[in-house]
Amino acid sequence: MNFSFFYLISLICCYPCKRDDNYGNYSTSITPIQTETPQYDVYELADDLSDQLVWLFFANGTYTWSDNCSSTVNPVVWQVAIAGEVMANTKDSNNLDRATSALKNYRNSTGGYSASMAKNGDIYTDDNAQISWVFTSAYSDTRTESYLEEAKSIIDLIRDHESPNQKGGIYWSINGEYISSISCLETAVAALRYNALSKNDDYVKLAKRAIIYILDNLVDEKDGFIYDGKYPDGSINYGKLTYTIGVLISGCAYLDQLGDTEKNWKAIAVEFGVKFISGGTLNNQFFSDGHINDIIERSHLVFMGLADLLSFTTPSTSYQKQAYDDFKQLIVREARNFRDNNEEIFESNRCPNSSEYGTLIKYASLAQVFKSVSRVVSRI
Repeated sequence: MNFSFFYLISLICCYPCKRDDNYGNYSTSITPIQTETPQYDVYELADDLSDQLVWLFFANGTYTWSDNCSSTVNPVVWQVAIAGEVMANTKDSNNLDRATSALKNYRNSTGGYSASMAKNGDIYTDDNAQISWVFTSAYSDTRTESYLEEAKSIIDLIRDHESPNQKGGIYWSINGEYISSISCLETAVAALRYNALSKNDDYVKLAKRAIIYILDNLVDEKDGFIYDGKYPDGSINYGKLTYTIGVLISGCAYLDQLGDTEKNWKAIAVEFGVKFISGGTLNNQFFSDGHINDIIERSHLVFMGLADLLSFTTPSTSYQKQAYDDFKQLIVREARNFRDNNEEIFESNRCPNSSEYGTLIKYASLAQVFKSVSRVVSRI
């Protein structure tokens, strides 16, 4: 029996056809996004949230985080990675020590970070990519070589789980073969952050493979948004979430800043951003009543991606200028909405156990939102 023939048929049936359009040429009319009159100093809000994160969730005696400010249950490593990035972004040596020491509780003998403190083989590449971000940030602040070496070690471990048959496709679990779009894109950003510090072109190549894999294989041709991933049999998980858009924009911003010309990375980032905001109307599956409706532990990466684009690049056309203005207005609008609807968090140092922000993952993600916004504007 000719199994290669049946394999070819399965590819035709299960794999989406490659897009042959030229990314970056998309345009639509852009409606200005409206925001409130600025009232709050966003730097102060970001700093206060970072300080409160430590006060409410960190145990200095054991160098561990709690998954809830009213409990002592240890969180999964995804939460610790987000909190660690908040700590690294403060550029405070004590906070850097908190971030990296807490992560050691999850590092197993292979150099990967397991989902729990069991330090077993339950390791996910998206978690580990975000952990590498913590270490590159820590190195940027301190120039401590061990931080950069740890970031490289993590990325190399992830690279070992790149699909041999679908280059750029990163397996979500080191124990499986599901190709996850968020793993691909977070690995790309991890590799580009590492390259920015080490100037190693191998990591740029890894990043480009991962991003191009997504563009070629996991984008819905109808709405231009990113599918969750691909199963080993070639079938697609059609779920779409905000964080893949944000991290793709971030990766493209890094590549444009780097001066890479393989693709028009800035135009690609703008295309995904404009589609995300539906041309400024905020009227698609990612918005309800004019605000982002995805959970903050995912959507905080949209703020990161847009902040990277706005910080690393400049618009080249009047169309891009309109888009950049709307991207800035969107993150201001959303941050102000968070502030106005969560006074308990911003005006008290008590555990907000009456709201969802009593959990580490929500509170740390909120802190990350305000840190990203503070990179772009001073007041909201």
